[in-house]
Amino acid sequence: MAALAEIMIYGEARSLAKMALFYALLSISSVHVGVAEKNSSERSLYWFERGISHKAKSERYLRSCLNEKLPKASRGKYKEILMSLLSMVTIGVSQALHSQYFTNY
Repeated sequence: MAALAEIMIYGEARSLAKMALFYALLSISSVHVGVAEKNSSERSLYWFERGISHKAKSERYLRSCLNEKLPKASRGKYKEILMSLLSMVTIGVSQALHSQYFTNY
């Protein structure tokens, strides 16, 4: 929630890890909404594609925050980086479940 507040005030969070986490959570949410749209495959596909685009943004921010050449303050705290990495794992699992859903139906 702090990242959302910073984005609303400054246009971007102060740390790259917070931005990575923010887009990772958007990606996970988009994929889950896509799975919940059982009645419309078009809407489900739309949300799945949104999830993929948010995942790409999250990966860019995550790669940047792992760059040791940047100042530590702009990279983020250890816990923020760890949460971002673990969220990327969740995205992978969610996308696999979504792909499995489409192959079964």
